[in-house]
Amino acid sequence: MARKPHPADDFNASIVANATAWSAFTQAGGRITRHFQSREDARQAAQVMADGFRRPALVYAIDAQGRSAVADTIQPSSKHEKERTMTQTFAKRFNAQRAARKALGAEAQEGTHFRTSKVEGGFIWEPIVSEPAKIKAPPRGKTRKSEGKVSAGGTSTGKRAAIEEAARKGQLPTPPDFSAATHARFRAKLAKLIALVGAGDLVGLKAFAINPVSTSPRAMARYRDLAVIAIEAHKAASAGRHR
Repeated sequence: MARKPHPADDFNASIVANATAWSAFTQAGGRITRHFQSREDARQAAQVMADGFRRPALVYAIDAQGRSAVADTIQPSSKHEKERTMTQTFAKRFNAQRAARKALGAEAQEGTHFRTSKVEGGFIWEPIVSEPAKIKAPPRGKTRKSEGKVSAGGTSTGKRAAIEEAARKGQLPTPPDFSAATHARFRAKLAKLIALVGAGDLVGLKAFAINPVSTSPRAMARYRDLAVIAIEAHKAASAGRHR
């Protein structure tokens, strides 16, 4: 007798069957997400990611309500196929950079996500595979204190937890403060992000490309992720009240 499908499997299958958009995702070398209109295009991009970073990439299906589910897990190709893909030679460095961003995402940065090299006949690009950061053990006789610990963004872990809890209750997060000169070039992008949050546009927020390689985009990514949690929580609560 066949096993009855789990409700979660049916839910995910429904999202895949009714998808209106697709995304290819990899966490390697920094979070990289690309969005597509067709599943096949997303699969091809995910294959390039998997081959380049030598680890699996995911294809997500996204429905009209902004809900997402994993549709495919793409494994790296054989060594021969990977080398053939990554050794195309370009006449100019600029063209190699464009090819890298086409494969990895428009916001991929040279030196962080890929590198270009001059070879005989032109230039090539290759992805940069990041290694996990090593955690140093504390000196003997000393322990790490978790209370009052401050993150790289200047926010204590206790405050971060409170903000996340508020988002789960449907409270929208406060936009990051980009008044400092170091954030100037990201202000226009932040304004678009704030507009999407104000409109409650889950599809637009999930499709909003952010490459968190520095302080400013990391702040935007956290703001976006918290906003998605808050909007989904608010919609779920509203749906429950109207049942």
